[in-house]
Amino acid sequence: MSDAASKFLRNWVNSYIRAEVRDPETTDDTVFECVADAAEDGISREDLHAAAGGDLTAFIRKAIRETWGK
Repeated sequence: MSDAASKFLRNWVNSYIRAEVRDPETTDDTVFECVADAAEDGISREDLHAAAGGDLTAFIRKAIRETWGK
């Protein structure tokens, strides 16, 4: 895992999940968007998964639920 991937993921969650309050039903779309944005910054899907503790989808789902207070 790279420090760049961890920083990217942390910042992305704050900017695109917490700030926008994503709907839990959009988890798959949100993961796709995160991976695409990371790729634009030169961060691989594998590095994102590692930064998310091995499961990017679960990490994103948890961030969305936390934003909704669930």
